[in-house]
Amino acid sequence: HKNFNPLKGIIFCPCGYAMMLHKMSRRNQTAYFVLACCKKGSSIEYRKICSNSGIESQLLFNIVWHVVRNTLQLSEYTVKNDEQVNNINTIVEQLESKLYETINQIDDVKKQKTKIEKAITLVSIPTLISKYEAEYVRLESKQGELESEKGTIQAEISKYKSEIDKLLSIANEHHLANLTDQEKANVYKNVLSRVEYYSFNFRKGFIVISYKNGLENIVAVQKSTKGFIALLPSSFEFNKETRKVQVKVSSKRPTLSNFTLKDFQTNEYDFNELEANFDVGTWKIYL
Repeated sequence: HKNFNPLKGIIFCPCGYAMMLHKMSRRNQTAYFVLACCKKGSSIEYRKICSNSGIESQLLFNIVWHVVRNTLQLSEYTVKNDEQVNNINTIVEQLESKLYETINQIDDVKKQKTKIEKAITLVSIPTLISKYEAEYVRLESKQGELESEKGTIQAEISKYKSEIDKLLSIANEHHLANLTDQEKANVYKNVLSRVEYYSFNFRKGFIVISYKNGLENIVAVQKSTKGFIALLPSSFEFNKETRKVQVKVSSKRPTLSNFTLKDFQTNEYDFNELEANFDVGTWKIYL
């Protein structure tokens, strides 16, 4: 379907609302779709708050798939993925240890209840029977709390193991070839946490692709006849507050004897400043 959105639930406007497909018409009356804020056109007041111009949907879909597919093959993604899997495994181990303790506590409570049940059958003094019964009720309540805690822990373990399965679900490159839009959508749901488009002006903007393992891609897009699509280096970061690219640069000429991390400073660049200060052409990608 031409209006199918494989990034539904993942693609967002910088203002916080979802980006959705808006049907448009060219001068020759042919239809096309633009991904823009779902609030676009809702009111003059809102347009003053959200100035994001949007981007042609097919262009963004092609860019995101190209970048995600290639990123999933990089060793950098694998390393980051392995780190995330190890972190989650540590949490799972802690939860399993807690689950083991809780199960032991439940077993202890059951043993205490069994002892009280036997004790009640052996005594005839009413006050003692009442005391045993009260203790039995207390243990019943405690067992209920522990069973509830056990269920919560088991649910958390299942959730984290599901996250690990998703992180490990993307394997060899041939699994990413010739996929339908629906299959691409399934890949996105497994590996991406968020995609955002930040327009600098009507023709220029940044696509920021965030992965569940913490990795991030920044793509600079200039939509014109002589435009370009550039995947910025992974060392670059994006400041969502200022909507600028952050780059760590050396503040002085380094030497092996005295070069330290303090010699780095972080500079920010908007789209035009990025073009003026860097050879963006070296980062071009071709779809």
